[in-house]
Amino acid sequence: MRRVRLSCFLPLLCLAVAPALRADITVTFESLAEGETLANQFAPLGVVVSGSPMVFTAGSWLNEFDFPPHSGVNVLVDVGGPMLFAFSPAVSSVSGYFTYTTLLTLGVYASDGTLLAAAQSAGGANLGSSERIGFNWPAGHIGFLSIAGDPAGSSFILDDLTFGQAAQVPEPSSVLLIVPIAVFLFHGLRKRQ
Repeated sequence: MRRVRLSCFLPLLCLAVAPALRADITVTFESLAEGETLANQFAPLGVVVSGSPMVFTAGSWLNEFDFPPHSGVNVLVDVGGPMLFAFSPAVSSVSGYFTYTTLLTLGVYASDGTLLAAAQSAGGANLGSSERIGFNWPAGHIGFLSIAGDPAGSSFILDDLTFGQAAQVPEPSSVLLIVPIAVFLFHGLRKRQ
C-alpha cells in the first residue's frame, strides 16, 4: 500500500504564490572601470542611463572622505549634468544613496512621461555622509527616474541604485483553483491505497 503525503503538493501551491514575490535589483557599479561612462551596461537588468554619468573610484578620482561610497569603492558621478534612468519593464520602487554639494531634485515618471512624484534632498550638502532617497509606487508604473543637482555637473555621487520590478500578482481566482485541484488529487490518491 502506497502512502502519499500532502507535502507532495506543496510545490504546486508555492508555484501559485511565487509570481507575487518582488525582485529587488541593486546596482553597485563595482563591475565598471574607473572613468567609464554609464549608458547601457545594465540594459540586461532593465535599466539604461543617459546624461553621461561617470564611474569614480575611492582613493583615486574620488575623494572618499567628502564623498564616501555607501558600499564598495565605485560610485556614479554626475559629470555631464543631470542623470536619467529608464526602466523596462516599469518598476514599483527605486532608491539610491547620495552625497551632494547642492540641493538635489529627483522625479519619477510613468513610461509616457507623466510625472508621478518628486522629492528633494534633505539639505543643500551632506559631505562625509550619504542620504538614501527613494520612491515607492505600488502600481509599478515607474518608467523613468531623473536626478538633478548643479546643471554643470560634478555636484553629487550615487551609489547602490536599487529598483524593484513590479509585482506580478496572480488573480485570486487562479490561486483558488489550485487549492481544490491539489485537495482533489490528494484525496484521489488516498482512495487508491
